[in-house]
Amino acid sequence: MTVNARPKVLSVILMAILNSLNAGSTQNVTDYKNLLPASAEIIDVAQYLSATQTAGLRVLTVDADGRVGCTKLRGSSRTGFEKVGYDVLGQALWESGKLSLHERIPANEVPIVETRLTNPNTGTKFHAVATVYLSKTPHNRHMSKVYLFAEKDDQVSLALTKEYSDSPKIILDDVNADGIPELAVEFVEDTGKAGDLDIWSISSNDRLRKIELPDDSEYLTDARTYFRYFEGHYHGPGNYAVIATASILKNAIPIEREIRCQWNERTKSYLIIGVTDISETRRKVRLP
Repeated sequence: MTVNARPKVLSVILMAILNSLNAGSTQNVTDYKNLLPASAEIIDVAQYLSATQTAGLRVLTVDADGRVGCTKLRGSSRTGFEKVGYDVLGQALWESGKLSLHERIPANEVPIVETRLTNPNTGTKFHAVATVYLSKTPHNRHMSKVYLFAEKDDQVSLALTKEYSDSPKIILDDVNADGIPELAVEFVEDTGKAGDLDIWSISSNDRLRKIELPDDSEYLTDARTYFRYFEGHYHGPGNYAVIATASILKNAIPIEREIRCQWNERTKSYLIIGVTDISETRRKVRLP
């Protein structure tokens, strides 16, 4: 059997380029401290390699106003650093109600989203938290991790944790009108061409169960993009439709296909209730 060795060779090349950086560059803070936001606390530093083989550092910081940012620096301690970008990722949120997140979150992560809800059946308070951190994979930017903590009788336990490639949207509420709360996470993959929805139900005895969404692959032949999410803006408990949109070719014509799902209380599951094709043909308007 022939094995393609190209991915392995590329991996070796990438590691060689990264290793060519000053090995202590991530610790030599004085080499790039002046390029970071004023009075910022450094949370973590990670090396990166761009698609054009340019290497440097990404630095995750929290400034004096609690803004969480990522500074992109090109170069090394040997050649010097140049600031090539800065993104504000959110606001640091170190408390969820009376729950201190300093004690629950790893030191290289910063919580930027928190929401909480009491399970009416048990009195347990659930805290959903999303953090941001730097990936140690050279080509990646920042990553996110979602935590679900359960708090009852002064005891706190970790009910769930899951990684995502970007900052997800979190909903902690009854999103399908079945009388029990759910944790829902809308996310986009790092390619930017696909996104999906994770849903877990929280039972009357505080147990989590993953709710599987229906298989819609038969409608996605030659799909170029795919995004699945709740319909409309979230405005409180209710039975929200789940919409999947895909860009596909139909008879050599690009169209957008919409697949609609709804929670069915009788089957205790989401069912596909409609598939609609929308033409992507647009009339170009010449501006004066």
